Amino acid sequence: MRPTRLWALLLAATTALPAAAEPILFDNARVFDGTRDLGITPVLIDGARIVHVGTPLPAAATGARRIDYTGKTLLPGLVSDHAHVGNTQGLEHGDRFYTHDNVVRDLRQFQRYGITTVTALGMNGADFFAIRQAVNADPGLGAQLYGAGGGIGAPDGAPPADTMGLRHDPVARPRNAEQARAAVAIQHADGVDLIKLWVDDLGGKRPMMTPEVYRAAIAEAHGRGLKVAAHIHDLEQARDLVDANVDILAHGIRDRAVDPMLARKMRDQGTWYIPTIAIDEANYRYAEHPLHCSSPSCARHCTPMCWRAGRSRSGSAASWPAMAYRPHARRSQPIWTTCAACMRPG
Repeated sequence: MRPTRLWALLLAATTALPAAAEPILFDNARVFDGTRDLGITPVLIDGARIVHVGTPLPAAATGARRIDYTGKTLLPGLVSDHAHVGNTQGLEHGDRFYTHDNVVRDLRQFQRYGITTVTALGMNGADFFAIRQAVNADPGLGAQLYGAGGGIGAPDGAPPADTMGLRHDPVARPRNAEQARAAVAIQHADGVDLIKLWVDDLGGKRPMMTPEVYRAAIAEAHGRGLKVAAHIHDLEQARDLVDANVDILAHGIRDRAVDPMLARKMRDQGTWYIPTIAIDEANYRYAEHPLHCSSPSCARHCTPMCWRAGRSRSGSAASWPAMAYRPHARRSQPIWTTCAACMRPG
């Protein structure tokens, strides 16, 4: 099943059909209902609702307009639990790019891939709340948007404002428990959907959020009925956050193997785990497997800026910028690695 053939059923129902449309019958599609593969089976939509899947068809299907979906797959809309939107332009990152148009651009791209709900975990600008309201009222603007507002980080720490272009830094950076509780209260009043914490010293290069701060933030959030997601990298912080009843580990643990005791505790507490595997894999995959770049889709999806850079730089892949070690360049690194592996001057 090729990704280009994956169509989100919910997306088709909500964006392509007006509320008062005649019933639509998708015929000859392969259907995955979120639990199992139902094979080739009909799907009936009436207005904005899926009213029937499978055979025999109800009487309402008699007058339905039929659409042949041979060779395509229908599945429920996908959910991205950890994303960031509106902060990039080409290979650059910064809050200067956080506009309605750029957020909608990103949400429409998610939607094209069948993702109908996006949780933007922090670094959202002040316009996040107005954009969220507008987007969620109009599916034509892209995937539904929820998120953590600016989020809560460490003073001079993650996310690093200087290297990530946060000139008007939207991230709260409390220094003690009192300030942490106040930051949560302000974000709750603003209307965030959840609280985001950054608990990471970026390889010892930045100050780490202290246990006093994140424990106070978690307790305050829970008292206000809000879930808490934490950016982590190392096992030590993951353990202590789970002890503090964090709701979501928003990254995989990447310094050591997850021990069975922590896994059991997370299971018993219902702690969510978002591994974000692609972030780490994309840093090296194309360099280790350059033949992946021989497909037409690689050249098609590589940005024009990267393509030009790849053709103008000289030397081997080793002469390309070592951007993996710059925190602000994590988003750009997969693109540069792709260029280094796939494109040679000429």
